Amino acid sequence: MQGERAGWLALQGLRGHPGARPAPFGRGDPLPARALAFAVGRDGAGGVAGGDRRRLRAGAATLRAGAACAGAGDDGTAHGTAERDRGRDLQAPGGAAAGRAARRLRDRDQDVLRAGLATARWVSVDDTAARHARKDGITTQIGDDRFTVFRTGTSKSRETFLSLLRAGHADYVVNAAALEYMRGHSLSGQVVAQLDAHPAKRFADTSAWAVHLARLGIDTLEVTPDPVRVATEGALWGAVCHHGLLTPDATLGAAGTVIVSDDAGQFRVGLHALCWVHAERLVHKLVPATPEQRRAVELVRTLIWWLYADLKAWKLDPCPRRAAALRARFDRIFKRKTDYVTLDRLLARLHRRKHELLRVLQHPEIPLHTNGSENDIRACVADSNAFRPPIPISNRPSF
Repeated sequence: MQGERAGWLALQGLRGHPGARPAPFGRGDPLPARALAFAVGRDGAGGVAGGDRRRLRAGAATLRAGAACAGAGDDGTAHGTAERDRGRDLQAPGGAAAGRAARRLRDRDQDVLRAGLATARWVSVDDTAARHARKDGITTQIGDDRFTVFRTGTSKSRETFLSLLRAGHADYVVNAAALEYMRGHSLSGQVVAQLDAHPAKRFADTSAWAVHLARLGIDTLEVTPDPVRVATEGALWGAVCHHGLLTPDATLGAAGTVIVSDDAGQFRVGLHALCWVHAERLVHKLVPATPEQRRAVELVRTLIWWLYADLKAWKLDPCPRRAAALRARFDRIFKRKTDYVTLDRLLARLHRRKHELLRVLQHPEIPLHTNGSENDIRACVADSNAFRPPIPISNRPSF
């Protein structure tokens, strides 16, 4: 495997890691099917859902080693053969087969996401900074205990997250769910009435939606919150519900699908639950200045972890009477007053998120944390970093 990775780097005109064997391929020599499957499995078709990484079948395509040489080599010179060879490779019968295989992988990935969202009782989500094609980006993870999917883009806005939840659908829908979202996010009543009264309710893509907003004059309004942003988020949420994703189902009961996340604002959509580990971390980060303040912080942290342990035990044997007792304990902990003003304000802030922190009392099946998402996305980013080509010495910044 060490030699294979070194060969993969050398084919791009980049240095292999120390101790790697030289690449056994010469310019113009055909690459074995295993090498092509290795490259596509790592870089093709975006994130692979559910860890289902299928190699291309042997003989699916043949590429010349020279076609893989792109970018600067060890001597700092650029290889110009990639663009010339790419057209010939794609015109070859094997190139078309590789393209079809990549499309099948993308379609399979999208099908897993749609099936997962449509049947999930809960999903946990997380995002992290990542680089792709030498550019900074954001990788978002969506999954539960059955599947996980990764998407990399350039933005971490709520609009981007809602677009991902559409699972490949490109439409915008103004329905009851969309209008409820708009009202819940303080969109002007006049704008909501305009969208509700208009006969057009479904729009094929972003361009059609933008034209609709322009015809209604919504894009010219200069008010807070931004009517275009809120209306767009609402229409995206309407599309998610229209396609049967993250919506109530007869087999799941009337409560719907729960989205478990940290305190990142872009994930607070639908039925949201807050991660207890991230909530306690806010208390842990406080920097008390006196022994009394340190004791107050330690006491609160101890009470929070005791409550957390009891919530985990309650999940195994749900009981309405004990749920009421846990809610009362939550109030006592987060309404307490200490001599540490910063701690008091933080506790009051967390108490305002009570319904999100205690969502588990309505949905015993959901996790109390997002550790699964963090583990998944950490593995994804570490995997991509392991194969990130090194920066040539001539291009490295000097300090």
